[in-house]
Amino acid sequence: MNGRKLTAWLLSLCVLFLTAPAWNAERANLVHTVVNVTTSSTTVVLARSGTRSLLVLQNDSDTTIYCNITGAAAVLNQGVRLNDSGGTLFMDVVVPTVTVACIHGGTGNKALLVTEG
Repeated sequence: MNGRKLTAWLLSLCVLFLTAPAWNAERANLVHTVVNVTTSSTTVVLARSGTRSLLVLQNDSDTTIYCNITGAAAVLNQGVRLNDSGGTLFMDVVVPTVTVACIHGGTGNKALLVTEG
């Protein structure tokens, strides 16, 4: 499966899961944001949230982004790797409630699409 087909398939899967009722009949209030990720390990993508039950991170840039979902600073080539042009992390079972930080090794700001609920 080529990259574009895989990205389309993952987006379709995300839409399916985000629009279908949750397995336990609960629904999350979803919030969509675009975060500018920098070359600094202190770029906080999400603050701590004790009520987070869904997390989607999608790289909408031309550079690989690395995210730390354990509450610590992000480091290049460590943590969760989100490939350029659509790399996605979807979490709905075990969802981190700590601060999420991300970093990239390119230049300028890079867009990261964030959905949480």
